[in-house]
Amino acid sequence: MRPTARGWGVLACVLAGAWGGVVTARSELFFLAAFAALLLVAALLAVMGRQAPFTVRRRVEPAMPAVGETASVALHVQNVATSTSAPIVVRDVAPAALDEEPPPSLPLPSLPPGGAATLRYQFTPGARGRTALGPLETAWRDPFALLTASSPVGVEEELLVVPAIEPLTDAGLWPAEGDGSSRPVQRRTSVSDDDLTTREYRQGDPLRRVHWRASARQGELMVRQEEQHSVPEARIVVDTLREGWPGVHRHGADTSPEFEAALSLVASLGVHLADAGYHVQVLETGRAQLRPPGSRPTGVRDAAFLSSLALAAPVVERSARVADVEPAAVARGPVFAVLSAPASDALEWIASNETALDVAIAFVFVGDEPHAQPESTEVLAAQGWRCVEVDADEGAADAWQAAIDDVGNAYGYV
Repeated sequence: MRPTARGWGVLACVLAGAWGGVVTARSELFFLAAFAALLLVAALLAVMGRQAPFTVRRRVEPAMPAVGETASVALHVQNVATSTSAPIVVRDVAPAALDEEPPPSLPLPSLPPGGAATLRYQFTPGARGRTALGPLETAWRDPFALLTASSPVGVEEELLVVPAIEPLTDAGLWPAEGDGSSRPVQRRTSVSDDDLTTREYRQGDPLRRVHWRASARQGELMVRQEEQHSVPEARIVVDTLREGWPGVHRHGADTSPEFEAALSLVASLGVHLADAGYHVQVLETGRAQLRPPGSRPTGVRDAAFLSSLALAAPVVERSARVADVEPAAVARGPVFAVLSAPASDALEWIASNETALDVAIAFVFVGDEPHAQPESTEVLAAQGWRCVEVDADEGAADAWQAAIDDVGNAYGYV
């Protein structure tokens, strides 16, 4: 509750009238001061204890906005009183960290009993993580416009802000015999009798596998070879240990620009690969925090994957794979590593993530202490990785394009 400009003027009249009455001994000034004081008391009684007779429903689109993405909020406000409400001003409450600009004040028109109105505003989150919107703050004045009072409507609602997601260009990380689309590749196996092909007989092949009809057509022995359709795979390896990020480890911070940029790259990579039809595996050097992206309808965000990125943080606890120096299983698709300056054991484990397709790309983030990164690049390059140095100010799309330009000709993919 606070006085308006008119309220401050009336209060000044009360003080001036009282002081003038004492100095001049004129009763008119006392009457003027008393009248002004009665107006203030009446205004106080009008707003004291008043509760806004509204309910509010809040809808944020998208439900999990990304850093730097403009999100819209729709406030559905309904009058639940038995009388018509007066026009008031409302404003959503939001922490300063959500946006540099606080939510705007919005005029709510007079509503009949049961009537509703929808108010809208936009915001652009500047940092990922868990935050909140609400409650809705309502403000009104007394009939004399001397005092302004406010009361909350509704409750605080949690909001997750995910890392920035950038669209990545389609690239030839597919073997030459594939087409790079979401259609499944064919892997040889021996479990299906429905999808048969043939090949030339090789010494050691059992005679029971000879396909006599195909042999007669080809004029040489042909054996049956089954094929099975399977979804292409990709792996993302992320260093989430605190000591692997100099800006976090050395300064005792909760995060750093490099770590935030790394999570943005992981988010963009995961979304891009999942949309391309890959089955994506996400592995970490620290304790498990991240969920892998999954299949979903077009245009729908992967809530589990992105929310895990929104809440991820550099950790101290090593994963069992790193702690036991357990070599990673050979990947059946391209492998991407996102790191800065990992500890020697973590770096050794990251480097062990081999791929049967020879597509291994490491995004090495260079922070304010670039001398810490050459070891990462040298160790990974010695294991056959293609290393791309990334600055924290460089977007995920630029880092991805740099990787494509670096490895496209080297691997001979279309």
